Amino acid sequence: MTVIDLAKKRQPVTYTLVITHHWDGTFEFTVLDVADDERSQESVGYALKKAAEAWANIRHNEAINTLRARLAQPEQEWKYNPMTGEPLIDGWPLYSGLPQREWQGLTYKERNDCLVEADPCEALLDHEAHELMRTVEAKLKEKNGG
Repeated sequence: MTVIDLAKKRQPVTYTLVITHHWDGTFEFTVLDVADDERSQESVGYALKKAAEAWANIRHNEAINTLRARLAQPEQEWKYNPMTGEPLIDGWPLYSGLPQREWQGLTYKERNDCLVEADPCEALLDHEAHELMRTVEAKLKEKNGG
């Protein structure tokens, strides 16, 4: 039989823990009403560490279970437009259904800024440099279907 000497039994450490869940998804932990002695401080630190480990373990298990459930689902079969062979998402074309933007060329100032950045010593004459920029821009327009 074990005998407990009540004179040596320590009082439990009591404190208040305030958990604030912020709008951005972060948490803030505030410990209130804890004694200033070293034993109480260590006890609170130990309890918070254990709580954080338990929370991380729960979140880890949830993530694993979510991934397993998603992997267990069958792969989505693509549907295709019979006329063009283009893939469809919810009945809409994947590529051509996107809005097409009109080609936007560079302004004189934008071309000049690019030239200054690429040729800071201004080795090319002004008219040569701008002709080079127009040639590059025309090639880009051609390649991008503009």
